[in-house]
Amino acid sequence: MTPPDPETGSAGPGNGRPLRRLVAWNILEGMFQPPAGGSVRRAPDESRRRAAVALVTRLDPDILVLNEALYCEEASGQREDYAALFGFPHAASRLYDGSWGNAILSRHPIADTVSTIIHRAGANQNRGMLAVRLGFPEGEAWIATYHPHPQRRPRKRLEDYAEFLPLLPGPLLFAGDMNAISPEDAPDAAALARGFERFRAPDVARREVERFVEAGRVLFRDVAARFGLRDAMPAAERGYTIPTPMLSTDVSGAMRIDFILANGGIAVDKAWVVREPEADVASDHYPVAADFRLAMPGAPGVSGAAEEERR
Repeated sequence: MTPPDPETGSAGPGNGRPLRRLVAWNILEGMFQPPAGGSVRRAPDESRRRAAVALVTRLDPDILVLNEALYCEEASGQREDYAALFGFPHAASRLYDGSWGNAILSRHPIADTVSTIIHRAGANQNRGMLAVRLGFPEGEAWIATYHPHPQRRPRKRLEDYAEFLPLLPGPLLFAGDMNAISPEDAPDAAALARGFERFRAPDVARREVERFVEAGRVLFRDVAARFGLRDAMPAAERGYTIPTPMLSTDVSGAMRIDFILANGGIAVDKAWVVREPEADVASDHYPVAADFRLAMPGAPGVSGAAEEERR
């Protein structure tokens, strides 16, 4: 079938409004090779990039949220144009620590951008939040992302969310690698710790798993309830998002730490983990995706439209 027009989308029976697609992906250090020969410059890993571009082209999202988008703004004389790489006309990018950053790419105009730096006292890496207000023909919506440091204490994350999310009134999709495990995923902390022990000392592995689990409780029980957010992904689709075979073929420590959260202004038709061969090559994370509509005023429910509606 014919793909939807990027300006009007493809209206279907869900609520009469166009169906849109968002993809969020941690692209592991911007798909760059490690520094070599003492140089501060990093060369792109072309095989990873070809795989990522092929997958994004096939998914054909309206919005692409990228975490670990290295050099999304100029740093150390180097800059990466992710909008050009993936073929998007609109983009907002912010660095939060050295060359590390987030990017939100869109096929629809950006009406406003909000960003903040999370300063980690006594630590060696800050993090950042980024949000854009997109103008669709049928209305506006905020798209936001936050990739917290794995070692940031869960209660400090609660402060981060409480400072940032009130700045984003109206329909909201909050997506990205949140380094947290949803309590609804019923994490087996002991099994996860054994998996972590392949990379960490046992006591360190246990503490890291505890932090992921507690961060999930804060995100889904405190933050979600306070700001009217819900997990966009139905239970049947909640597979792990890390690792891909690039990182490890042992999935004993596999976790779902990449999420798409939506508030009542968004009606989600479908959401899933994009478990495709290109993702196995491109990153250590699998992307997550959602097909959504702006909800009708006063009717924020979830519909069940078919994939074919977008085509």
